[in-house]
Amino acid sequence: MKILVKVALDSTSGYGNDGIGLVRALKALGAKVYIHPVGVTPPIPKDVAELLTIPYEPPFDAMIVHLDPLSLKLDTGVHRVVARTIAWSMWEWESLNVPGKTRLRKAMKDYDVFVAYDEVTAKAVEPHLPKRILRHTLQGGYWSEDWKYMDRDWFSTEEPFRYIMVGQLHQRKDPFAAIWAFNQLKAEHGDEFNAELHLKTNIMGLHPAIADAYEDVYVHYGYWPKAELLEFYRKAHVLLAPSRGEGKNLPALEAASSGMAVIATNWGGHTVWLNDAYAYPLNYSLTDSLGGVQAVADREHLKELMWHVYTHREEAKRKGELASRTLPPMCDWTVIARKMVEIIATTPSHRMGDTLG
Repeated sequence: MKILVKVALDSTSGYGNDGIGLVRALKALGAKVYIHPVGVTPPIPKDVAELLTIPYEPPFDAMIVHLDPLSLKLDTGVHRVVARTIAWSMWEWESLNVPGKTRLRKAMKDYDVFVAYDEVTAKAVEPHLPKRILRHTLQGGYWSEDWKYMDRDWFSTEEPFRYIMVGQLHQRKDPFAAIWAFNQLKAEHGDEFNAELHLKTNIMGLHPAIADAYEDVYVHYGYWPKAELLEFYRKAHVLLAPSRGEGKNLPALEAASSGMAVIATNWGGHTVWLNDAYAYPLNYSLTDSLGGVQAVADREHLKELMWHVYTHREEAKRKGELASRTLPPMCDWTVIARKMVEIIATTPSHRMGDTLG
């Protein structure tokens, strides 16, 4: 099967990470993958970089355009060399309340299939889809092999209990909800709450003075190699994700696979994999924002869950162990790529005489 993939390639954003994951997973399944990059930010894996040197060899059995909804316009002439066109996208709000949304309606007329990461994405894009287009829901994956279960000390009476957030910690991630809840617990329980909150980010969305203003709160800036991030995870107990919207949340999946407890807003992309059997769903309310309807985490509930995990560590440990066994067969890129190939295989071709190669 020959697949042309239009993606961003980088290791610091959701779309860029998933672009890399999609390319590698399709290649591992045996597909001949050709990349149409919309942006490349080093470092990217060597095997993906090498694919950028391969010239196009049309016709293609399918083209997957994996971009945000407002960037899904197909290039002129694609239908002459591509048998099936697939738009795969995620959106963190329940509606598409942004300038330029009329471009999406025009762009979707050129596609055979629209694949949404989750129900929130599907609801936002649905008003812009032609009736004839096929619809699927499939969330991007992660490489579970890189984030295997690791032993961590859950019951130390000397070392602090550590909560963390990881990612581009801007407003949508709502790190201030975590800071508020943590600070409230410090004020209420004093020395009985021997804990730290570590905020790992690669964007300047958090002022360094936050660490000075709040006791036992630490801000970490910069790009960390995987080995450093793994060590950070090994010393941590709970990942907090009070996000206002998510397409997937890669750090949360990785942390849960390592055996960490995860507290995450029970909305959007989180709901595809979040389950109270092996994690802690966080209550929320919905509100209008500039991008559309989004969730706002219940801060009081977040505080309750953080204290619950702190005081019920055996339960949290068991949930982490279960998550490490449950998530890989659900969400690994190898599983997701097979499902995408199934979507391609069941989509009729618009080019006469085409058969899947």
